[in-house]
Amino acid sequence: MPSAISQDTIRLVHLYISQALPLPPLFLSNSLLQRHHFLNISPDDYVAYLAWPGSSPELLAEALIGLSSPPDDQDNLYTITYTSDEETTLAHVSVASTDPASNSFIRLVFIWDNDDATWKYHNLGLMPFPQDSVASVDQAMSQTSFDQSEMDADSYWGTPDQLDEVCDNDRKPQSNSEDDYWARYSTIQGK
Repeated sequence: MPSAISQDTIRLVHLYISQALPLPPLFLSNSLLQRHHFLNISPDDYVAYLAWPGSSPELLAEALIGLSSPPDDQDNLYTITYTSDEETTLAHVSVASTDPASNSFIRLVFIWDNDDATWKYHNLGLMPFPQDSVASVDQAMSQTSFDQSEMDADSYWGTPDQLDEVCDNDRKPQSNSEDDYWARYSTIQGK
């Protein structure tokens, strides 16, 4: 299970990015490394190197120009939220620009690597945080397990009582598994 991302991990990645330095491969997610390899992306194209397609490259480039270095004050904490699904757990970190008037806030995205049991840099985006993000990794994980437990056979197909009602109203129950499938399908469809 993922642990909360450390402020030191964020600070180190923030330092590299604020100085436009390539991140060491051990800091990068496996999928980002594969993207760099197969698409032949180098740090010379810094926005493509840091961000997946779909992000606004022009806005990200502008925000990166004004990105401040990490604060020297160790007590100055980053704001972090988490999202999780069946496959991935992400940490989203807000990083401010040097010019507060610019309203350019960058979001560093880290992914939990189960194999290495560590957070790895995965993407760069603009704020705000995703709507479904939560304040702790435990909350994100509990939402994921709750969502999975909701998807059982009865919630998908309906309860046996609902199936019996459809069979009584429409036709006699069939013993054939294909007929059972279609009877359940029509229950869900409301026929």
